[in-house]
Amino acid sequence: MLRSLWHVLPRRRAATAAEPRLQEAPPPVQEGRSSVVTLDQDRKPRVRGSGAIELHGITKTIGLRPRETLVLNGLDAIFPRGRAIGVLGAPGAGKTTLIQLLTGNLRPDAGRVIHGMSVSWPMSARDIFRKEMSIRANVRLLSTLYGAWAPDMIDAVKEIGKIRRQDLDMPIGELAPDFMIRASTSLCYALDFDCYITDDMLCLGARPFRDTIKELMLARQKTHSFIIASKSAPAIRDLCDDFYILEDGVIKTFGDRRATFKAFTGVALTARLDPRGEARDDEF
Repeated sequence: MLRSLWHVLPRRRAATAAEPRLQEAPPPVQEGRSSVVTLDQDRKPRVRGSGAIELHGITKTIGLRPRETLVLNGLDAIFPRGRAIGVLGAPGAGKTTLIQLLTGNLRPDAGRVIHGMSVSWPMSARDIFRKEMSIRANVRLLSTLYGAWAPDMIDAVKEIGKIRRQDLDMPIGELAPDFMIRASTSLCYALDFDCYITDDMLCLGARPFRDTIKELMLARQKTHSFIIASKSAPAIRDLCDDFYILEDGVIKTFGDRRATFKAFTGVALTARLDPRGEARDDEF
């Protein structure tokens, strides 16, 4: 479970559903001179992370002999910071293996994975918590591992996941599975990673909670990165700036977002929600 924590230990307080204000200190005013301070809304939000996530010559085989399966075969890809990338693939194409490699839970048989930014565990992951422990105890444990302030994290999980105080201290194994999804996703968001990794499990949980997480992710796209692996292009259409296709063990593109989407689905894109103001590019 905790093998995926080796690559990042963000030392910061938790982010809640309300986004922090991205504000730099104004320059000092020298005596005898006037100063014009730019308002917050005129400042361009700062993109998190110092570089891209790069995969070079990634090869990964799953299973044991004689039933080994070559899943990724010399895969090369660059996921730039400040973008929301949708990796589309049919069932069995290797999306889960790719996610596990990106989060560090698997290591490639050959090739390198370079992290230019902190990376989350897969949002909605069910195995990030220990079932015999309460939500509160799990949050405190992970807060310690990630160097976050536990009281802030607990408050964020309660607020985002709409988890009642009395349920925080129940062993997770005794709660409905929906609690695990809500707590894991809320904590992942609260830790405020530079890049969020998720897959089809993003669509799990009750509809109101899924809508809340989608709204929060759209709001955070201006400053954070996302990598979403899914077999359902329509389900993640509004969340993605670009699309890649995982097929035959490698990642493919078809020139631009619209062409790649159509190559996978056979359907043309239409206008979408887009916090970066690129929706006009989807209109025909």
